Amino acid sequence: MPKYNPLKNNILEDTKNLCSDYNEIWGAIIHNDNTVKLTQKFIFQDKKIFFSAWNRIKSFKGSSANIEDLTITVGSYADLSVYLEANPIDEEE
Repeated sequence: MPKYNPLKNNILEDTKNLCSDYNEIWGAIIHNDNTVKLTQKFIFQDKKIFFSAWNRIKSFKGSSANIEDLTITVGSYADLSVYLEANPIDEEE
C-alpha cells in the first residue's frame, strides 16, 4: 500500500491552487494491494507558474509535464478508502 507523504500532499494541494484547471482521473481496477490508479492533471495558463510548479513536482514518481499544453500529470496509486471517499456509493446502486 502507498505510504502517506504529507509533504507530497501539501505540494499537490498548493499546485491545485495555482493551476487554472484540475482533473482527477480514477482507474477502474482494484489491485491486489487494495489500491486504485489515480492520475492528477494540472493545467496552467501562465508559463512562469507552470515551470514553478513543475520545479516542485518533477521529483515525484509518476510525474510528467507537457510544455506545449502547460500541463503537469502525476500518476499514483491511492488506497481504496481514498477512492471511496472521493466517489461515494449511492444508496440506489
